[in-house]
Amino acid sequence: PVGKASVGSAHPCVALGADVERLLLVRPPNMNPNMADFLGLVSESEAQTALTLALVDLFRQSLALGDATGERRAGATAARVEGRSGLGVPAAEEEAAVPTKEDSGGASARDVPLPAYRHPGKPTPSGGNWKQVLYTYLTATATAGTVFYEDQDCVVVYDGYPKAKVHLLLLAKDGVLPGDGRSGGWVTAASKLLPCHLPALRRLHATADRIARHLEQFPAAPASLGSVGRGGGAHGSGSGGVPIKCGYHAIPSLEPLHLHIVSQDFESECLKNKKHYLTFATPFFVEASQMEAWLDTGGPGAAAELGPERAGYWTSLEKGDLTCDGRVFANMPKLKEHLKQRASRLRALRGGP
Repeated sequence: PVGKASVGSAHPCVALGADVERLLLVRPPNMNPNMADFLGLVSESEAQTALTLALVDLFRQSLALGDATGERRAGATAARVEGRSGLGVPAAEEEAAVPTKEDSGGASARDVPLPAYRHPGKPTPSGGNWKQVLYTYLTATATAGTVFYEDQDCVVVYDGYPKAKVHLLLLAKDGVLPGDGRSGGWVTAASKLLPCHLPALRRLHATADRIARHLEQFPAAPASLGSVGRGGGAHGSGSGGVPIKCGYHAIPSLEPLHLHIVSQDFESECLKNKKHYLTFATPFFVEASQMEAWLDTGGPGAAAELGPERAGYWTSLEKGDLTCDGRVFANMPKLKEHLKQRASRLRALRGGP
């Protein structure tokens, strides 16, 4: 016997012969009408998405097995990171540790070094509908310097109008989170996520968490370097120990789906109004772990929480009081002064500048 296996995992196998090194267990979409997650209960497009994801996940797991036996392809990927970012980050400034499969959540982030944070300062021109500007990062037309990181699953870019010392957006590549057919190879919003997306989503979240922990270790940019276009300096910057969270906006202003990686200092000249703050400082900001919990129930997915019937609740959060640490602030200047002092205390407590 080979022992208990789990979906998406590779296990040593000694019972099937000397030539078999691992047993790969893949659970296909459920076609049993007596089960709760029967595909007949969803639309045809969602069923097609589930089938596509099952096949894609099988292919990615086979690649992971190849990596486990020493067939590394990270060199070419790392080269793309430097080429698209335009940073030319010295090796001394890159992350030295190589994550294991367990650390990275899959093969997507293995061996790809993380650069220092240097915001380029100018958002990529949309050239059309501003709500679709993020697609430029996924179609190889992004401006040099706007891409922070890239691997086989995702592209991580600098937010054009950062709301904190660190603010990045993680975008899944074409086919990693297949859409409904009407939106091409991308999920357009968090409300469109389904339980069948969960394996790939967990890989993306693991990459985002790795980036967040990496940038928490870098010192924060001085106030004189904090404006957009200068944050980063010669050696890059980070949050200076202030926590960095990863999450989605309940009602996003841009598509396709993007995960915010944002430090909790909220020190930025781009944080100008109540909505800018409340969309990150209230439950309107749906953390990655919460999204996974919603999808892990095997139910209808994120639509139950983020669908039109709950739109009133989410929009109300954008119009609430300016609160922080149990205090209510009369206006944005007073809140921002408090946020600045709060971030300074946090950095001092955590030993960061």
